[in-house]
This record gives sequence, structure tokens and C-alpha cells, in this order.
Amino acid sequence: MRLLTQLFLILSFFADLAFSSEEPGGALELHFIDVGYGDSILIKSPAGRYSLIDTGYPRASEALLNYLREQKVDTLDYLIMTHPHPDHLGAAVEVLNNFQVHNLRDNGQSIDQFDERLTQRMGNEYEKKFRGQPNYRTLTAGDSIKWGDIIMDILWPPIPLPSPDWNTNSMVIMLRYGKFRALLAADLNQRGEKELLKNKELSLRADLLKVGHHGAGDATGPEFIKAVSPKLAVISVGKNPWSYPSPVVIRRLQEAGVKVFRTDRDGSIKFRYHPDEGIRIMN
Repeated sequence: MRLLTQLFLILSFFADLAFSSEEPGGALELHFIDVGYGDSILIKSPAGRYSLIDTGYPRASEALLNYLREQKVDTLDYLIMTHPHPDHLGAAVEVLNNFQVHNLRDNGQSIDQFDERLTQRMGNEYEKKFRGQPNYRTLTAGDSIKWGDIIMDILWPPIPLPSPDWNTNSMVIMLRYGKFRALLAADLNQRGEKELLKNKELSLRADLLKVGHHGAGDATGPEFIKAVSPKLAVISVGKNPWSYPSPVVIRRLQEAGVKVFRTDRDGSIKFRYHPDEGIRIMN
């Protein structure tokens, strides 16, 4: 077993070298996939390689797998789960069953809260097939992934995790490529936002904001919007019993001059950034 683990780590090392050698100056693509109520973000690097952040509910697995196949995905360099809520990790095992994945990452949140949406069986399967693999690692504040010319800085959560609330502990990623910045806030709520804002050495400014918690009223506070100052915002949301997104959040963004996109109205939303062309929507 030790020999197999060592062999896997060696292969992973050479895989890292392979996807860090892309030519600079190409186009980055961000796909905010319509998985209904939930999050799933496909990133295509300038070298044509792919990583995926979150996977939506289990019921979204067929739509997600079909979308990935339509994009000609066969291998993922990174599969990242921002936190264990089922509308984020629900289809993770199905992705693993259907695609080759080099690196598995999440925030290390204990999966100890279950209901009809996140069953104990689902949690156990995730622990075994995702966290139980030798290519699994946790990501917390201060970590950074260098993926070719793309950098993904982990801004949140710190260790130890600051709250029993999973949304407060949700992983926040600043994706950087050239001069472009995208702040991917997962389900971060205003409690987490306020903690980020306390760090005066941390720049939250970004061109694009993936709005926290599906546009719920407990996230995307005025001070946070001001600190990020995005030009574009994406709300990943579908039909839900909580009436997300909140009209208050939509109004805050619009009053700040942000162009808002929603997967429940716009479907899957695709952006392309090229250093010579800037950011544009591909839909």
C-alpha cells in the first residue's frame, strides 16, 4: 500500500509539471453551470485544461455530467468542494466515477449534520470516495494553487474553523489570471464577510463576483460589495423554498453598478477573459 501511495504521489508530481507548462497569454474561461439550486463552476485554463469547483445536488448529476461532456472534458486537474452542503458536493462522487481527477480538495469541515438532503449514507460515501483518496488535501486561508498561469488563492476559512455554521466556514477563492480577478464566495454569509473585511492587508477587489449563498439576504452585505467592487456578478440559483435570491441583494448590486447574471434566468453562464481583449460573456 505504501508503494502504491508513493507511486501515486510521483505521478501527481509529474502531472503538476504538465499542467504548469502552458503558454502564457491565452484565454481563460469560467462556466457557471446551471445545476438548479446549487453551485458548480467549470474553469478552462489557457492550455485547455479543466478544473471544477462544486457539483450541485445529487439530482443535478446527469445535467452536470452532460455539460462536462459537451465541453469535451475527460480529465479534471482539480475537483474542489467549498463545503459539505449537498447542493455543493452532491454530485462529487458521480464526477469521480466518470472522469479522471488528479487532485481532490475541500475545506476539511466535519460532516456531522444530516437531514433529508444530506443523508448519512451520502456523507459516508463522500468520506470514502473523496476524502479517502491519496490525492485528497484540505485547503484553508493562506493556501494557494498555482495552476499554470492561473493562481487560486484561498482567502477563507482559517484554521481552526471559526464557526459551527457551515456557510460561515465556506471556502472563498480568489482566482487570478493576468490582471483579471474573480472572487468565488461559495455560500459565505455576512458573518464570514465581516471577518474577511477585518483583514486590512487583504484585497478583495475583483472584476467578477460569484455571489455568496445563492443571493440570500444573509450574504453580500454593502461593505463587502464596496470592498470587492465587481463589474459583474453571478448568482447560482434555482427554484427553492427560501425565495432566493433576495430582492435586497439584487438591489444592492445594481445600485453599485454591477451587472447581475442568474443561472435560474440565464442558464449556464460562460465568460472568457483574454489579456488582450478583457472579459466578455460567451453565451
